[in-house]
Amino acid sequence: MLALALALAALVIIAITFRGLVFLTLPLAIAALVLGIVGGRSAKGGGDYAMAMVGIVLAGVALLLSLLALAATILISRDYNVYDISSHVPAEMSNES
Repeated sequence: MLALALALAALVIIAITFRGLVFLTLPLAIAALVLGIVGGRSAKGGGDYAMAMVGIVLAGVALLLSLLALAATILISRDYNVYDISSHVPAEMSNES
């Protein structure tokens, strides 16, 4: 049950902000995957096993989306220099000729 909740939480956070909270969604997805596997092994069958499998599938989707969001964050911010003020000012507003 906890794996399903963590996976859903990670997917909701990814849906709301794709890149913003990737450092929160990645651990949530990993924890959901681990707990889903542990829950699937200890399930007696029936509904508990099915819920664990759904948690594993959703955790896998959340993990994949989190890794894509992390890659997007790294690629986008690779050329961004926080300390260079000219990168923050649009070209038409700069005083440079």
